[in-house]
Amino acid sequence: MLNEALDDLVADIEELGLTVIYDVRSLRPNTVIVDPPTMEVIKGTLVQFTFAATVLVPPPGNYDAVKSSLATADTIIESETVQVARANPTVYQVLTGPKAVQDPTSWELQIAGFQDWDEANSFCEAMVTAATTGDPIPFELALSTGATVTGDIIPAFPPFGGAADSALEFDLTFTIDGTPTYTPAP
Repeated sequence: MLNEALDDLVADIEELGLTVIYDVRSLRPNTVIVDPPTMEVIKGTLVQFTFAATVLVPPPGNYDAVKSSLATADTIIESETVQVARANPTVYQVLTGPKAVQDPTSWELQIAGFQDWDEANSFCEAMVTAATTGDPIPFELALSTGATVTGDIIPAFPPFGGAADSALEFDLTFTIDGTPTYTPAP
């Protein structure tokens, strides 16, 4: 299963005209290295595998190189062949062997920032109000290519306070109500 996922990812990246390499002795600009997957246990026997991809750009390591690597990453992320979110299969062990059941695809929006209680247009206070009513909140994200992603999130209560010796931050994961809409750049 993991080898098939790796092969699919490499094929998708190569369809974009990028070269995937596996040996650091073959390093050259405008190539992509796909690392072995990392594993995160979500719950019980449900795990998530993540394949990290590193984009190599020509030297020097300046602003132009950063822009080039971000443009290549955008190409990979926004291509129609690479999925940003994927289905969530659950595998059960039954008498005849493992049985995969397709769960509905879920989408999430993750936001991190500093707690801004008591500020004008406070994000944290707006989230408390929205979470209290429970109504979905529309969002629109503008991508660097000019494309947009829109949808509705289910509001969540942000944290209040924190350790005395650290900045008051929050890290929220919102469930997206339905499927987000991707609109390509004009």
